[in-house]
Amino acid sequence: MKAVVLGAGKGVRLRPLTNGTPKVMIKLGGKPILERILDSLADAGIEEIEIVVGYLKEKIEEHFKGSYRGIHINYLWQEKQLGTAHAIGLAKEFIGEGDFIVMNGDVVVEKELIKGLAHRDEFDLSDAIVVGREVNDPWRYGVMELSEERLEKIVEKPEFSSTSSKIINAGIYRFNEKIFDEIGKVKISKRGEYEIVDAINALAKDGKVMVKVYGGFCIDIGDEDDLKSAEELIKGK
Repeated sequence: MKAVVLGAGKGVRLRPLTNGTPKVMIKLGGKPILERILDSLADAGIEEIEIVVGYLKEKIEEHFKGSYRGIHINYLWQEKQLGTAHAIGLAKEFIGEGDFIVMNGDVVVEKELIKGLAHRDEFDLSDAIVVGREVNDPWRYGVMELSEERLEKIVEKPEFSSTSSKIINAGIYRFNEKIFDEIGKVKISKRGEYEIVDAINALAKDGKVMVKVYGGFCIDIGDEDDLKSAEELIKGK
């Protein structure tokens, strides 16, 4: 199975740490965040990945070169930061047909989660699996509205009192090739990007997007507070 890791972002909220370092190469527990992600993919049996690079891409390429722990690495340059749907869409030729995993390059999780997604131990008839996690401040994130285990829609940063769901999009997915058809229909958002959430919401209308709510270690490193929290969690692992 193949995987795509999104690593083109500048990490503006992590400045000055990212002034000369790509966000995904910031150290967490003594090793780059991206290296931890690749460890999870390697342990899950992924054999080939494409890393979408952009900001300071040469630092990522110099560190990993063409392989890591038996995984063959391709690099895909996202010249302009046009959003997650744009980044994933660039990997269409690389993926071809079949299921594949997508991970945001700033999300660190326990390896068991990726193993489960890679071996598709549930939701066999779904077109996509979106990993969710429960938080106390869902309005900061993309909130998932569910019907049992099926996704109805993702609402980005809803008003404080407008949602009862505490399940948020964790930025980890298993897609099949149908996602590329929906990506091709996505319109540019108000913030000037093509959002993968729009493609997922379109796919969810057929009732075949499932949500795997994960209660283990999973953290989105958006700012220095998140990085500090991740450091504390890593110490206990």
